[in-house]
Amino acid sequence: MKNWINKKWKGVFIIILIFLVVILSYLLNSESKIYNQLNLPSYHYFEFGNYYVSVEGTWESEDNDNTLANKFQTVEFTCHKETMYCQQIIADTVFNILSIYTEDSTITSWDDNFIISETSPSLGCVVYKYRIDRLKKELVGVRTTIKHDGLCEGMSSGDLKIKLIDGLKAVMKMRGYN
Repeated sequence: MKNWINKKWKGVFIIILIFLVVILSYLLNSESKIYNQLNLPSYHYFEFGNYYVSVEGTWESEDNDNTLANKFQTVEFTCHKETMYCQQIIADTVFNILSIYTEDSTITSWDDNFIISETSPSLGCVVYKYRIDRLKKELVGVRTTIKHDGLCEGMSSGDLKIKLIDGLKAVMKMRGYN
């Protein structure tokens, strides 16, 4: 009789353990899906006086040749005339992991029509030049590869032209709803 009770409790314990494993697996899988869903911003252009500009959106290759490493990202690009710097904050997901990083660029020109800024070479491989057209209220950029050896091996040799667009527009294009 005692042996039967021990077997019965072992069975109940195993069932409870399996139940807990299934529930935990479901919760962990659900959590990773939450992080993988990045809200893509609408395109927003905001200017305050003649000394602050902010643009939000998603980068898209103007060549439409799928050269961006990550097609979907959330970008905020702000420029301050007083400091003569622009800062770009980018959030994206790679392999279900949320990545957030910043990039600074030095403003080389600020007038009534354009704000132009340029980054320092990252790892000595590339330089980005950004141009905000204040009349059209748009942000475009060009990545120029300046070195091809060592850590830079494998970088594309031509210029990459990018434009900040509405995130929904990027998704619709990717799904073929031009």
